[in-house]
Amino acid sequence: METDQWVGQPIQDIELFQWVPDLLSRVRTGQQYIVLYSRTCEHCQELLLEHFSMALPAPTTLIAIPERTNGFNTEGELENPCLDCVEMELPIGVDWLITPPAVIALEDGKIIC
Repeated sequence: METDQWVGQPIQDIELFQWVPDLLSRVRTGQQYIVLYSRTCEHCQELLLEHFSMALPAPTTLIAIPERTNGFNTEGELENPCLDCVEMELPIGVDWLITPPAVIALEDGKIIC
């Protein structure tokens, strides 16, 4: 399923998010944001600084994308400015083809944009 087809879909129906343990139980009610990001991505850090470093617009979950199938890059890791965000990770061992950052807005467990 292409990402533009996610809008209107329940998050539990999107295979990508089923890979993140405990995510689906956290984002079922109210307005929520999910940010797919890389810990070494300057654009990701800029996004987090601009929109998620102060009072959060809604509860926000950051999902780190491993840069390699055997793990995360630790060299060049940038500081996470979102102190109130819940942090999770996609599992290693998969070649994730996702260009970060990606922000997903949810309302009561459905993707709205």
